[in-house]
Amino acid sequence: PACITLKTVRRIIDLKGITWNPNNNHVYVVNEKNPRQFIELDTDFKIVSSVPVNFTGEFQLLDMSGLFYDHIRDEIWILSDDSERIVVTDHQLNPLRAFDLGMDKFEGIAVDLNTNRVYLVNDRDNRLYVYDLIEG
Repeated sequence: PACITLKTVRRIIDLKGITWNPNNNHVYVVNEKNPRQFIELDTDFKIVSSVPVNFTGEFQLLDMSGLFYDHIRDEIWILSDDSERIVVTDHQLNPLRAFDLGMDKFEGIAVDLNTNRVYLVNDRDNRLYVYDLIEG
């Protein structure tokens, strides 16, 4: 197995989410906060890009606790525990839409694109929540 260590100058990395892009075999991870960072790794686990995430308004995220890549729409789903929200972005991390959850402590996300279901794991009550995705 490969093991990598990611460091930034004077900052502690707190990786929270991971997802895989089957279109280019890259792996995406996020640093939770301080700084909120989206990191793309190539097939050799070398950093391709490291982008700060500073959305505003309805897309603001206080942290990032989960990640999912939609390879069909080329969209990235970012889960925020502290903001109680999911923000969906395009591949360049431009926010497209947000889903308010009304509950904190969600730490993991998966999306079934065939059934339009979102799966969220909650740290507080150790439960898996399943939502039917209805987009207007």
